[in-house]
This record gives sequence, C-alpha cells and structure tokens, in this order.
Amino acid sequence: MNNNLDQTTKRTRQYWYVDGLAEIAFGGLCLFLGLYFFAKDSMPSGSTIGFVLDVGFVVLVVGYGVLAGRILKAVKMRLTYPRTGYVSYPHSKGKRRRTTFIIGMIIGALIGVTFATAPASLNWIPAINGLLVGGAWLFLANKIGLPRFYAMALLSALLGIGISIAGLGDMFGLAVYYLVTSLIMLVFGGFTLYTYLRDTQPPQNTPTLNLPSIEENTP
Repeated sequence: MNNNLDQTTKRTRQYWYVDGLAEIAFGGLCLFLGLYFFAKDSMPSGSTIGFVLDVGFVVLVVGYGVLAGRILKAVKMRLTYPRTGYVSYPHSKGKRRRTTFIIGMIIGALIGVTFATAPASLNWIPAINGLLVGGAWLFLANKIGLPRFYAMALLSALLGIGISIAGLGDMFGLAVYYLVTSLIMLVFGGFTLYTYLRDTQPPQNTPTLNLPSIEENTP
C-alpha cells in the first residue's frame, strides 16, 4: 500500500512538469542571468552602470520570479488544465519556507566568501554554479522520478566544470554557463511541450478535474 501511495504521489508531482512550461520558465531566468553576467563582464571596474546592475540584481531576479510564476499559472489554466485536468498544489508550510530561505542564504554567503577571500578560485565559480543547479535537478529527479531531470543534472554539472577547466573566468564563465543552460532548458521544455500538445486535445464541454491535494513545492 505504501508503495502504491508513493507512486501516486510521484505521478501527482510529475503533473506540474508534464507540459515542459516550468523548464521554459527556468530557461528564461537563465537567459536573464546570462545577459546580466555578460553585461557585468563588459563593464569597467567601478563604473556607475556596474553599480546599478549590482544594486538591482536581486530586485530584478525576484521580480522575474513573481512575474514568471503568475504567467506560468495563467498559461497552465488556458493550455494544460483544459486538456488533462487540474491539480491543486497547496502552498509550502511556513517551516519549510524558512528552511529553504536559510539554506539559500548559507549558499549565497559561501559563494560571497569565495569571491571576497579567494580570488584564485574565482575561475571555479561556473563549476560551483553548475554543481548547485545540477544538484537541484538531481533532487527533483529523485523526488518525482522524471528521467529528463537526470539528464539536465548531468549536463549542468559537466557544463560548469568544462567552463571552469577552459579558464573562461568568473563573470564571463557564468555568462556562458547560464546562456548555454537557457538553451538546454528551452530545448528540453520546448520538446516536452510539443509532445504534450501533440498527444493531448482539449475536451469538449468537460468539467475541470480536481484531484486530491498532495503537498508539493514547485519552482
């Protein structure tokens, strides 16, 4: 019985990623990050524009996340749910949100310390990013059981390490990493969306399907 429940839980979690839209949204974020780091690499040290980019970075990333989340839900309401039904995903509990926030702060602090105290290791920043992003995809792959996430985890790690070994530097290396990652995400997401649209059709006058809520965190 427990095994059947686990399988049902995984299938419900997989449903959020069935149309590839989540990967497309993440690909858009990676494209933004790639352009940001490319601009940072192009700016002379101490420039006013570089300072503005630094100050506005967090605001822009958070703003993109909020906007992309709303657009993603709206597109799913019009494209995905009429075809294969609606699943309600409850919001994360406060404790889990706090834990995620604390872990993110720790990771950010560690990267910041690396930048500030170990300039010789900055060439390895793309590798660190590749491993962190790859670890996130690997966690999702183990949690929900989608094979393509294992491929994305491996590609992220190999890409980050390869850029660091090539000696492209920190900012330019990060720009290349995120631009290539955005392409990978858009290819995976686009192919998944194409397959989903090809294999499903919106029902005619069929009521929305509401499945039991199962706790889930979505990007």
